[in-house]
This record gives sequence, C-alpha cells and structure tokens, in this order.
Amino acid sequence: TLPFKNKGGVKIDFSTGLVFNRLIDDNFELVHFKNNDSIAPIDSVRIADLPSPKVNISPAVMAHTYLRNAHNINIAFTMGLCYNVINSDLNYLLGGSFLFGSEQRCVLTFGAMVGKRKQLKNSFNEPSYYGALKDKGIGLTDFNNRYGTTLLYNEIIDIKCAVGVSYNLNLSNKFSKGLN
Repeated sequence: TLPFKNKGGVKIDFSTGLVFNRLIDDNFELVHFKNNDSIAPIDSVRIADLPSPKVNISPAVMAHTYLRNAHNINIAFTMGLCYNVINSDLNYLLGGSFLFGSEQRCVLTFGAMVGKRKQLKNSFNEPSYYGALKDKGIGLTDFNNRYGTTLLYNEIIDIKCAVGVSYNLNLSNKFSKGLN
C-alpha cells in the first residue's frame, strides 16, 4: 500500500505545552528611613521594587483549528487555557499557530494572553506623589494619613503578548486499530 496525505476540510487538533508571557503582578514594598533633608530628621517612607520574575511560564492546553493541506506545515487559529503559576489563576490564550509534522506535531503559538494581575492602586500613580514616593520618599505621617500603613493593589484584567511551544500526539490511529 502507498500512503497518501488527505487535504481539504477543517481539522481541530489539541496540544499541551508551555506558554511564555508577561502577565505578572506589580510587586513593591514600603521602605522606612530617616529623611535628613530637613532641619529635623523625620520618619519617611519610599516605595521600592521587589525582585520578581520577568516572564511567566504557564502550562497550557490548546485547540488548533485549520484547513487541512498535504504539507507538513499548517497555520491554525488557536484558543487555549493556561494556568498562571505565579498568582494561581486561569488565563486565556487567543492567537495563531504553526503546526509542524503530519501525525505527531510540534506547535509554535503566538498570541495574546488575557488574565488577572495585581496593579499598584491608581492613587499611588499620581505623577507628582508617586515620583516623590519612588525617589526621595515622603513623610510617614503624610503617607499614613493618606493611605494607611500598606501599599494597596487593584486586581485588573490585562492583556499581554504570549509565545507558546506545545506538542500534539495523534493517537487516533492507534485507538482505532485497537477497536477493530
């Protein structure tokens, strides 16, 4: 028998893999210090970035829809679900993929990741106030009167670019042979 490749029609394949994205929470802390710029030193605070990962690597399950052709490379519309390991939340992926191979496929996906992340509360983003808080600091009493004793965050829905690598193992022939 001579094998031949089918073409034509729409096909849906599923794959699992990893998605790299920048859907990462803001991470700051308040640093307390004595400000000696005035006549009498005053207790002050300043905001500082905490070290955090630059890239979020999420396990994902994806569905790829494409027009079947006789080549070993297909271009697909892709939707997926990803688990954000940093904030333990479910994210959504929408984009396009290149599927390489005929039965067992390596998949390269590009798209947008949609999910929740923490962002520093808007009141801290006032340019003049945030600039002072970030650079030289402000009086602790002023800060406590305005915001309390902690930094506040909003949970927002954000969209970031994503790149994924996954693998599609076509087991349909193995299952159908076992059923005959």
